[in-house]
Amino acid sequence: MTAVKSQRRRKILWWLSGLLIVVGVIANVMVWFRPFDARLEYPTYPATVISAGEVLYQASCSSCHGTAGEGNAAANVPALDASMHAWHHADSFYASQIRTGGIRMPAIAPEWNDDEVTAVLAYIKEWWEPRQRAFQHEVSLNNP
Repeated sequence: MTAVKSQRRRKILWWLSGLLIVVGVIANVMVWFRPFDARLEYPTYPATVISAGEVLYQASCSSCHGTAGEGNAAANVPALDASMHAWHHADSFYASQIRTGGIRMPAIAPEWNDDEVTAVLAYIKEWWEPRQRAFQHEVSLNNP
């Protein structure tokens, strides 16, 4: 292959690489900044359920996760409020964590029934933004 053809091939590959990067960036921008459906769907809970959840949360969870779900970074305890990734997990994940524990979390209430777990989750979800709640609801539907 001649030097001219080699240079031409490198230029074409360089332009194609640049084009792919630009297309990738545009695609990411379109995904991240797309208009979000105004019809956010997620469950709401009666005030009595949220109130019961607050009592249970403050008695059993707040000593580690904080009174407002802010967590404790120094102790490696994740926040449950909207500031971290708590809303990425399904309800079934939280029920398991509460009842049987996890890697760093002890089982705090193995005796809680479904209504008590739901109440605590209802209280925690009050800290999340509607978009976060809608996302978490969909995750919960897909991971029963």
